[in-house]
Amino acid sequence: MTIGNRIVKLRKDLQLSQEDLAAKIGVTRQSVSKWETDACAPDAYNLMSLAEVLQTTVEYIVTGNAVATAKEPATHPDKQEKEFSKWAVLGVGLMLLAGGIIMAIIGMFLDVTWCMIGGGIAILGIVLSLVRKRKTLMIVLPIIAVLIVAVVLLLTV
Repeated sequence: MTIGNRIVKLRKDLQLSQEDLAAKIGVTRQSVSKWETDACAPDAYNLMSLAEVLQTTVEYIVTGNAVATAKEPATHPDKQEKEFSKWAVLGVGLMLLAGGIIMAIIGMFLDVTWCMIGGGIAILGIVLSLVRKRKTLMIVLPIIAVLIVAVVLLLTV
């Protein structure tokens, strides 16, 4: 029995669709399909997630030699860190939002440039508060930063 066959069996035993399993692990349905057809193998992090969701061990998924159900679900060593990271990003986002709003209000009385900078910081705070996936954040953040700089440069000229 291959890794893919074991993943299919465990998934079906738990009555999960490929989409359900993919959502619980944080990958696409196509990734699960490739693993199940042995077109590619899950990386170490995804193996740990699979073991947790499928209520088994990484050893069983990889070798088939372990007991199919683990007494303790597999845990990620960095799961706590990842959860803290999500809350930290949310906290920073909310602080930026509040600071940006305050700066925009003060800027209305002092200078339009400060008002625009405050608005940009507030928008950055909103994005940080709403975006949860690291990959999306790495794409969106630089775009917003460039837009904020462009607006500030246009206003100061």
